[in-house]
Amino acid sequence: PLVPDEFNLKGEVCVGLRLYSLQVEQHSRSTFTAQFRIFYEWCDEELAASLMATKSQTDSWDQHIPEVRFLNQVECAAEAWTRAPRVIDHSTGRMYIHRRYSGVFVQRQECGLFPFDTQKIQLSLQLGKKPFRGTHSLRLLPLEFRGVPSIEGYQLLRPPLEAQRRAGGDKPELTVTFEVSRESGFYVRNLLTWLVLISSLAFIGFLLPLRALEERGAFI
Repeated sequence: PLVPDEFNLKGEVCVGLRLYSLQVEQHSRSTFTAQFRIFYEWCDEELAASLMATKSQTDSWDQHIPEVRFLNQVECAAEAWTRAPRVIDHSTGRMYIHRRYSGVFVQRQECGLFPFDTQKIQLSLQLGKKPFRGTHSLRLLPLEFRGVPSIEGYQLLRPPLEAQRRAGGDKPELTVTFEVSRESGFYVRNLLTWLVLISSLAFIGFLLPLRALEERGAFI
């Protein structure tokens, strides 16, 4: 369980996110790929009683899980449910389950400060199943970066991290924002340094006498 015991889950779905990998794609595509696991905790007394009574893994319990969908996905695959939700508290119907996802997501990239830019990567989550629309809100738990490998060309900043919930509406939404900073060393060594050296050659002409017009013109 991720949520403290004293926390009241009535009317809320708490989600935790463990990030495994992240890859920022080409700017022309404005996408990024990510692999992560989402943990769900919520209360459902009827489902908890049914699971405790039947002890069955073949019932349609997966229809009662408040799974999120991603509003900015291009494509996303989720691993199959391997077991029924775990009942944490029988009296309140408190449930717990998790699932792993991998996919490609849309994200506009701001490159005005290239190569010293910082990109905000966002995941937009929404409760999509009808039983939870209008009756539950989304709450984000602290993110886990355990086991995240280095991101090619970027550095993952932790913190800052932002989580914003949309107020109102019948489809609760949650936008998770985390930042990556471009590693500029490659561009400084292989691009900016040579540009500065080439541009500095234009000033050699000022070292020649003013009357040496032919020699000065050769540098124009």
